[in-house]
Amino acid sequence: YQIWRSGQGVAAAFSAETRDAVAAAFRACWRDVEVKTFSERPDECSTTPYSWLSALTGILVESETPGWVSKLSDDEVRQATRISMVEINGLAEFVEQLIEVKPTPVKAVLGDELEAQWAMCSKIQHLPLLQYLANGSLYLKQLLLERVIALILEWSEPADISVDASSLTRYHFSELLRIV
Repeated sequence: YQIWRSGQGVAAAFSAETRDAVAAAFRACWRDVEVKTFSERPDECSTTPYSWLSALTGILVESETPGWVSKLSDDEVRQATRISMVEINGLAEFVEQLIEVKPTPVKAVLGDELEAQWAMCSKIQHLPLLQYLANGSLYLKQLLLERVIALILEWSEPADISVDASSLTRYHFSELLRIV
C-alpha cells in the first residue's frame, strides 16, 4: 500500500499499461471486502489480511483522481473509512479528503468505533483510534469532538476493577483529555 505512489515503480519495472491494469484491479477490490474494525476483532487485532491491504491500496489509487470523494455514495464513504483504520500508523492519508467532502458518514463510523474501543478501556492497553485522535490533525479532532466530550462527561471509574485496569482506564482517560 505505501509503495504504490502513482504506480511509478510498476510502470518503471513493467509498463504504463501494466500499471494501469494493476491500478484498475486495486480500485475494483475495495468496495466488496469485509473489513473488521479493531473493536470487532479484539482477539485478532495483531493480524491484517492481505485482502485488507489490497483494499487500502485500492482506495489510495482511487484517491489520486481529483474529485474522487464526491463520486462516492455514503455507503462507499463508510466502507473507505473502515478501511482507513487498517493503516497501522494512524488513519490512512485519504481520510482527510473524506472528512472534507463527506464528513457525516466518516463521523458516524469513527465515532461508533471510538465508543466501541472506549468500552474496552479497562481491558486493553492500546486503543488505536484513541491514539490516532490524540496525535491526529485538528481537523480530525474537530470532527469527533462532540463524541469525545460526551465520553469525558459520562466517565466514572468503576469501583470494582483491579489496580491494573484502573491504571489503564486513567491512561486512556488522559488521552481523551489530550484531544480536547
